[in-house]
Formats: sequence, C-alpha cells, structure tokens
Amino acid sequence: MDYAPPNRRMKLTRALASPRGVRVRGSACAFAHRALAAHAPRSADLASVTRRDGTRRTDMTERVNSRRRGSYGIDAPYVSVLLAGLVVFYLVMAIVTGKLAFWLPGGLILALLAWHLHFTLRGKFVIWAELLDRLSLRGDERIVDLGCGRGAVLLMAAQHLTTGRAVGVDLWRSADQSGNSADATQRNAVAEGVADRVELQTGDLTALPFEDRSFDVVLSSLAIHNISGRTGQERAVGEAVRVLRPGGRLVIVDVRAIPQYQAALAKLGMNDVACASLGWRFWPTRLLTGTKPEHPLGSQPAAEQPVEPDRAAATRLGR
Repeated sequence: MDYAPPNRRMKLTRALASPRGVRVRGSACAFAHRALAAHAPRSADLASVTRRDGTRRTDMTERVNSRRRGSYGIDAPYVSVLLAGLVVFYLVMAIVTGKLAFWLPGGLILALLAWHLHFTLRGKFVIWAELLDRLSLRGDERIVDLGCGRGAVLLMAAQHLTTGRAVGVDLWRSADQSGNSADATQRNAVAEGVADRVELQTGDLTALPFEDRSFDVVLSSLAIHNISGRTGQERAVGEAVRVLRPGGRLVIVDVRAIPQYQAALAKLGMNDVACASLGWRFWPTRLLTGTKPEHPLGSQPAAEQPVEPDRAAATRLGR
C-alpha cells in the first residue's frame, strides 16, 4: 500500500516536506513513515465505517483540523516563567545602562520564549494532526495516550474514532503542564465534541492500570522524559509495549532520550522501530515509532520457529 493517498503522496527524499509543512529529515524518516502507515485500512474498509451522524467515511484524505476549541495550557510552564524573567532582566539592564551587550541576549531569549510559546500553543497540534492522519485509523480502535495532560493529542485522536475509544492516563501534575487536571481535560473533551469517546484515568506510566494487550495504538507526547531516571523511563516504554496488542502501533514524540527508548523497544522485540527528526521548527523533539509483532519472540507457531544452525546445535550438545 502507498504511504499516502494519491493526491497527498510525498517523495521520500532526504528532506521530506509534509503537506502541513512539517519537515522530517534523515534516512530514518522513510522507515518511520512506513511504520506509521503499517496495517492502514484499505479504502474498502474505510467505506464500511459509519459515523455517528449516519454519513460514511469513504476515503483516506479526511483530516482533523489542528485548530482547537478547548484550552490546553502551556507545557513546562516553568520554562516560560524563567525565559520571561530573563527577558525582563536584560531589558531593564539595557535601559539603565544603555549598553548593546544587554540588548542582544535579551533579544535572543525573547525569540526563544516566542518559539516555546508557539510550539506549546500551536506547533504541537500541527505535528500531531499530521501524525494521526498518517495512522489512517479505521475508527474502531482502542487508543491510549500516555501522559495525556489536558488532552491535546488524546482528543485529536478521539476525533478519528467512530465506535472506538480513546483513553488518557496522567498523574495530573501542574509542573508538567499549566492547569493540568482531569476536570480540565474533561471540559476540553466536551468542547471538542468527543466526550462520549474519551475515558480518563489517573495512573503512573511506569505501572499502567490496564491489562496486557488492551490497545491498538499507544501514543505519548512530551511525557516520558518527565519520569525521573533512566530505569523509570525504560519501564514506561516497557509498559507501553505490554498494553499494546499484537500488530498494534506505538508513536512517541519527546525531547530527550529517544535513542534510549529506541534501544529499549528493540530489546522488547518491537518491529519497524524507527526514529526521525520533526524539523528545525520543532527542535528538539523527535519521533519514535514501532509495531508490536503478531507473534512475540519465542511464541511463534511451531511451523514458523527458526531452524537452528547445525554448528550452534552441535555446540549446545557439547560436541
């Protein structure tokens, strides 16, 4: 199957420009794109999905608008406060002393503050609207968003569903996102018109309150890096794989330790594990994708078990 519909097909070159302007660079991008599109439903499958209003979704080109109706706060609000404080300091010093040496760093920090606010208030929605569209969901999936916060990603995912369910799990800490609470997320779900498809739970990403193989898609946006310590972060990645059904897809966007997550996924036997940049405008975030194998390591049907090489077999027998 082609990665994108005919009227949206992109050239997988070294620098890939998405229709929404998100550039994905690096040789890994093609693999990441194929992983996102893996198991995408065919047009015939899409034709069989009926929306709640009685109309049918008949093609793969429909998109969820990245413009939101809810209120989603600011990610890492302490960063904005720190940057704003530095801008005020340099501005005051520049006015008092009249020295250019204070104007230059003040201007740079102001630009960084503007970039941070753009990313948290607008940019991440553009990124995730594109990523969710590439999943080509049927509409009947069970999706979980790890560290959902006020629902930026969770509720966009829910808008792709018809009979499916989108579950958000979080510890609701305001240090990670301003005004972060289950009540705020529920209000946003109502504003976006998806409250009937959304479920919220309080839970630790390192010990998810779900059964094994519970979800078709696992999402996480700027959340796992907030867990303290490498061990805790890798445990969260392991939990994401545990609750994913065979053939299910994992999509993580984060700012740190992506290579670490990638190595953890490979150790857990995930297929099509790929990492890619999301472009300079969304630096330093990176995209990580993977697919859970239909048959986990060591559980293949007997007919599909790999044949052991003679030399290795002889060594095991002590010959």
